[in-house]
Amino acid sequence: MNLVRTTDLRLILRIDARTFPDDMPVNVLDSRTMWWRLGELAYCGIRTTSEPGLAFMVRSGVVPEARGQGLQRRMILTRLRWARSEGLAEVCSYTVTDNAPSMRNLMRCGFEPYDPPEKWAGDVVYWTKQIS
Repeated sequence: MNLVRTTDLRLILRIDARTFPDDMPVNVLDSRTMWWRLGELAYCGIRTTSEPGLAFMVRSGVVPEARGQGLQRRMILTRLRWARSEGLAEVCSYTVTDNAPSMRNLMRCGFEPYDPPEKWAGDVVYWTKQIS
């Protein structure tokens, strides 16, 4: 999985449009977000937060024809390695309530559901993993 160069951001938007055709495009220009992509098959990001030691895994996507090959799990592990290398203590994320494949992948990578003090995403399942 390659860390994305600025010139690759358009490619991430194309992958995003294929994986989430009904959603608004992901904001690839947020300077706090690191992006990775796996060819034209998948992408993922992680955003640092104002809370020290915490990062948030932002949207990731795998094109339909590449699903079921373990790419999402690889992307989760890539972001966890990056967070560890940056000395972060915790990574969080969320999934929509009917996204069982993503929930299973997060659990396989050691994430646990939690109830954050501030809910920022609506009717979703929030996930956290301590990494320090």
